[in-house]
Amino acid sequence: PFANTAFSKPKGKAKPPKRRSFTDTEVRKMLAYKPIHGSEAKDFRRDAKWYPKVCFYSSMRLNELSALPLSNIREIKGVWCFDLSGLDLKNEASERVIPIAQYLLDIGILDYVKSLKKQKEKYFCPQIRRGKTKPGSSGWGDPISRWFNRSMLKNVGIDKEKELEKGALVCFHCTRRTFISTCVNNG
Repeated sequence: PFANTAFSKPKGKAKPPKRRSFTDTEVRKMLAYKPIHGSEAKDFRRDAKWYPKVCFYSSMRLNELSALPLSNIREIKGVWCFDLSGLDLKNEASERVIPIAQYLLDIGILDYVKSLKKQKEKYFCPQIRRGKTKPGSSGWGDPISRWFNRSMLKNVGIDKEKELEKGALVCFHCTRRTFISTCVNNG
């Protein structure tokens, strides 16, 4: 039963694929992406618009953004922030306050938050929760992950199978890897 697990492979065998950062061109395509088909992400289209943008500019994990209450998007000492304090997160170190990038402010994230509050929504991404009382086995962000991996990547020209053949795993979490790599590369 453990034949394909990392610890069962003899030494010297190929290492499991690692997530890679997206290229600048891929990031630009994803930031400008609009669903191609009417059925694509139709039940959570507004959420799908914001997920990649926020994650590329904040390093938030998929399920961190999924769990973000509107009340945790606030101004702290004159700086608008995502406050992940007190949320059910991956680990204790995940609790952090992230300044909202100017790009997100420029494309209207605060107006969007205001409109959600007017609609009496509690979470930044409410559409993925509609009709559900609890998250799926992969968390609230599972529909976004499936859409991103099956549709968006393909539609921006990323072939997950070819990437895997090259030893690279490409998935939604690569938005986080891209953010971190960009920060490191820029000192």
